[in-house]
Order: sequence, then structure tokens, then C-alpha cells
Amino acid sequence: MLWVVFHHLVQEHGYSPTLFPPQPFPNGTTPIGNFYRPDEGKSLIPKHGNTLMIQLVISAMKLQPCRPTFLNARDAILEADYHLTGGENNCTIWAGFSSRGLGLDASESHIPDWGTIHTDGFKVPDECR
Repeated sequence: MLWVVFHHLVQEHGYSPTLFPPQPFPNGTTPIGNFYRPDEGKSLIPKHGNTLMIQLVISAMKLQPCRPTFLNARDAILEADYHLTGGENNCTIWAGFSSRGLGLDASESHIPDWGTIHTDGFKVPDECR
């Protein structure tokens, strides 16, 4: 599922051959170069789809609960995008997840001593249609 979201982000933002950000200058500032977007007044946002996806997944891991379900992880990635970019990639991320059954109408039912029953959903939010 993340592979599909990854490819949607790469298709929209391009691909970087390196996953490592540039080294900071001796004075502590970070060179923008070809790695970060030149947005003034915001936190550093990776410019390319592959590096952005890694940042979103790492940020999402900080937001999701312990032992997350697929839906928890999806929601955390969407929330991470909202905090990092203001939700700029919301529809791109929804398109990737919904194509694999984690759309808006996907659901999970917990059964004690048995596990979880997953129901696929392929809907995207109205603003993404």
C-alpha cells in the first residue's frame, strides 16, 4: 500500500537519487539546494516524492498509536502531511490508499479473541474527485 502512495508522490514531485539531506553549514543553517523546497517561514519540506514519503512515514510513526492497524497508519500519514505541508498532498495520498482498499469507506471490526475483520473501501473524499 505504501508502495502505491510512494509512486503517486514520486509522480507528482519527482525523484531524488539521494535520501540524505545536505550537511548543515558551520553556523547551523541548512542549505536548501536541491533537497528541500524553498518555502520561507516553514519547516524544511523535502522537495522530491521519495524523500517526502520517507519523512511522512517517520512523522506518522510518531503520531500513530501503539500496535496500529492499517487504518491508524493511513490516518497518521495523512495527519503528518497536514502538519508538514498543510495537507498539500491529501488527494495524492488518498488516491494511493484508496486504490488498494484503504479508502474512506474502509472499516475494521474487532472480534475478541479472534482478531480484526477488514472491509475494503475505495472511496476518496469529495474534494479529491
